[in-house]
Amino acid sequence: MKILEYTSTKLTIQQNAPARHWIIGMIFILVGLVAIAGPEQLTTFKCDRLNMNQGSCELVHSSLIASDVKTFSLESIQEAKIEINPNSQEQASRLILVIKTEQIPIISEYSSNIEYQTNAMQKINNFLRTSTQPSLEIVEDSRIFSYVFGSLFIIAGLVGSGLMTQQCTCNFDKTVGAVTLTKKGLLWKRSQKRTTSEIFGLHVETNKKQSDKKKYRLSLVLTSGQKLNLGQQYELSRSETQNLIDCITTFLNVGVTNMW
Repeated sequence: MKILEYTSTKLTIQQNAPARHWIIGMIFILVGLVAIAGPEQLTTFKCDRLNMNQGSCELVHSSLIASDVKTFSLESIQEAKIEINPNSQEQASRLILVIKTEQIPIISEYSSNIEYQTNAMQKINNFLRTSTQPSLEIVEDSRIFSYVFGSLFIIAGLVGSGLMTQQCTCNFDKTVGAVTLTKKGLLWKRSQKRTTSEIFGLHVETNKKQSDKKKYRLSLVLTSGQKLNLGQQYELSRSETQNLIDCITTFLNVGVTNMW
């Protein structure tokens, strides 16, 4: 909290939110973006048969930032089968395509969804055996969870940064006998006004019991008993608190209502 103006008729003090609040919001947003742009992919396997044993197939793995396309002839495909991950204790598996020269993973990542893989394997092998079937298409989208997870983190980061109080300004003006307290965030602004005659004194609050770690904040105490916080955060050192107390009490001719 700092003093922006101090004259015989005006006193303006302001507190800005610590940078860590922005950093936390940015971390949430970054985690969300990484999740959305992660390794999860949309997999599309498509085959078109021209005649009984001739045709072409295309395997596409696409993510938010990249796409990998493989094409090969239908007659080069021998079968589809399920490959078990030997390093997994949970029987993770993936669907692979056996062609003459190599084995190509249709679904890149190992997973425990054996039912889906078995169903896809049967569809491919049935297509290979059924010469009258003109086409085949299998689609597997593993991005949905990542998109939902990432979007939630991005929204949390944006909302947290937007709703959080970023700045608190208190303006004392003797010429009109008013005190204006303005709080604003990234997406909002709120002000309230009181007369200087309503101010009874200052109240000092702390968030720590250990004397070497104490941080303070100040509140205006009104004659009605209501308190108006001059800052949302406990961030003042003892010397900074004393300096503000001296300025405000001298300016308003009031005292401190509690021992601190």
